[in-house]
Amino acid sequence: MGFFDSITGSIKEKAEDVIEYIDDKVDLPVIIDINEIKNAGGQVYKTSRETSTLCHTTISKANEVVAFGLEMKDTLDGLSADGTLQADKFEIIKDLVDGDRIREATALAGELGDLALQCVDKSQDMMEAIE
Repeated sequence: MGFFDSITGSIKEKAEDVIEYIDDKVDLPVIIDINEIKNAGGQVYKTSRETSTLCHTTISKANEVVAFGLEMKDTLDGLSADGTLQADKFEIIKDLVDGDRIREATALAGELGDLALQCVDKSQDMMEAIE
């Protein structure tokens, strides 16, 4: 019997001792499916990596939305230095509201909602795999 065979045998004996001990205490048969535990662990790992990627993407997109909001605030703050709004400044406001940047920000906000839902789904997948 080689070194690894003796370790494997020793581990197997200890696992059987643990199962027997639990069986004696619980009065129910104990069935431990090591392969199922291994598969669940693999699934949790895979899903947690996917969730992590989604979270990083969500944070990046949220930072883009915040940056756009700050840009809009700074632009609007600069329109009325003396408290009055000049007629030529309306074009800037119109561009902010109707322009491509607001459409991009709106699309980003929609993506954030979708990403958040995907994160929740992945978290539920992890919980189900553990159960």
